[in-house]
Amino acid sequence: MRAVVDGFEGDKARLEELGTKKLIVVSRRSLPKNAGEGSVVDDAAGTWQLDNDEAARRRKLASELVSSLLK
Repeated sequence: MRAVVDGFEGDKARLEELGTKKLIVVSRRSLPKNAGEGSVVDDAAGTWQLDNDEAARRRKLASELVSSLLK
């Protein structure tokens, strides 16, 4: 499952599952140490790992959207 890190509250992390937008709460310690708000994480291998390619794709789409709105 791939999800975006929505935020942190104490030792918990809120994730939003990609595709369903379902909110999930996990232990902050279960995420990679360098995961932050907006990071894309994937647990397909059994542990949460960063998906930097998907995060870059999403940032590019957001940037293009903002650019198109400001024209």
